[in-house]
Amino acid sequence: VGADGGTTQHPNINKVLEGTLEFLRRNGKAVTTQPSLAQNARGGIPDPNMGRFFSSFQAAPFGIICAKTDGCITRVNDQVERMFGLPAGFAKGKIIFSLTAQHDMPRALSVANELLSGQADTAQVVKDCVGSSGKPHPYLCHFTCIRKEGKAVGIVVYIRPNGTSPNIVTGV
Repeated sequence: VGADGGTTQHPNINKVLEGTLEFLRRNGKAVTTQPSLAQNARGGIPDPNMGRFFSSFQAAPFGIICAKTDGCITRVNDQVERMFGLPAGFAKGKIIFSLTAQHDMPRALSVANELLSGQADTAQVVKDCVGSSGKPHPYLCHFTCIRKEGKAVGIVVYIRPNGTSPNIVTGV
C-alpha cells in the first residue's frame, strides 16, 4: 500500500471509483442486474457506457458491494466473493450486515444510520468482516450513499484488506 492509501499500487483505482459513483448517481439507484441496467431511460436502448462500467466493476482490485437502503445486497464484484470465500452469486439478496462481525455490528449500524439520514454522504471505517470461514478479519470499508433528488436510494461499499487476511487477491 502506498503513502496515498493504495493508489500507488493500483493507479486506476480512483478512475474505477469515480466511474462507479458517476454511473450510480446518473442512474439514481443501486446496481441491480446487468440486463436491467443496460436499458436506460431512452426507451430500452442499450447504454454505450455499460460495457465499460461492468468491466471496471469486475476488474477493480478491491471489493465493491452495492445494496439498497434496506441493506439488501443487489450486486458484488468477483473480488468480494474471493475475499470472503463466497460461492458466485451467494451474496445477492443477503443483508449487507451479514458480512459484519457481531462485535462490529453497532458501529456498522451507526454508519448506515448517518448515511441514510443525510448526516454524511461518505464514511470510512476499519471493521471486522466475516466470510465463509466465520472468522473475523479487518477490512477498510469506504461507504458511499447514493442519492437521487436528495433521497437515499442505495449504498456502495468499497472494501480493502486492512492488515493480513486470508483469501485476498492482490493482483488484477
